[in-house]
Amino acid sequence: MTGANGDGRFSLEDVPGGEVVVRVTARHGDPLAPSVPERRLPADGREIEIRIDRGGILRLRILDWPRGRWGSIWIRSGGRTRRISERPDDSGRLRLEGVRYPLTVYLRPGPYSEERCLLLTDLAAGDGERVVRLRPGLAVSGRLVLPAGTEASSVSVVARVLGGDVRFGRVEAGGRYEVRGLPEGTWPLTVRLGKKVVRTEVRAGTTRDIDLR
Repeated sequence: MTGANGDGRFSLEDVPGGEVVVRVTARHGDPLAPSVPERRLPADGREIEIRIDRGGILRLRILDWPRGRWGSIWIRSGGRTRRISERPDDSGRLRLEGVRYPLTVYLRPGPYSEERCLLLTDLAAGDGERVVRLRPGLAVSGRLVLPAGTEASSVSVVARVLGGDVRFGRVEAGGRYEVRGLPEGTWPLTVRLGKKVVRTEVRAGTTRDIDLR
């Protein structure tokens, strides 16, 4: 991996003869960063001009986004997931620039009495403003089969949405657990009791019993 100088030029040293595969991105690991798809270029010493695709603009309006709420917004595009700093304005409008691939957006305003969220998939730039509403979050629940004498406070239950946003569950005496505020879909669930770890996948809105003995 190498960087470009102030005028956009870069060079790759000690490249064997033939071809080299090059992928250019303005910010490494950022799915919305301007980039160039992978290209095979001749390694013959000539200077080659590469134009960066800055992508398009995706516009959303979330009608019931709480005014002034920072919340949590995650995106997934081109196989990469990250939390973004962009937030809806006071009218609930969200503008995302640099969209080149189908985009998944996960919106969660934050913890309050009714945990709402929304998962949008296959979004494309240039389709005009899409108007949406948040939905009540779903729960995953069930019973943990625990060794005799285990305290509920010693068990942790965690779900992850899009591999990033963490949702912590509540475990009651007797092993009953519940994770709230999940969007539709199937998500990884991790249950820990000391060194014992059980990892599984559970669809939001369903129940799953887990044996920790």
